[in-house]
Amino acid sequence: MFDQAITKNAKSTLAILGKADILPPKTYLAGGTALAIQLGHRISYDLDFFTNENFDRQTILPKLGQLQFSTRYRGDES
Repeated sequence: MFDQAITKNAKSTLAILGKADILPPKTYLAGGTALAIQLGHRISYDLDFFTNENFDRQTILPKLGQLQFSTRYRGDES
């Protein structure tokens, strides 16, 4: 693992999210950041989480906002 591939803020955010019990079970880190941690090929600044579970974004987003996290949601709106 190349933990130098993410910023101190990203490391802190991961630690907070790990303790906060906000994200649904089986949520995982993915995308370029996950790859950067595994390969160490670049520094990544954002965290992309994915899940196959249903979740209520109207519940999750305000909780993340209370932690003063910047959030963007992209999902199936159907």
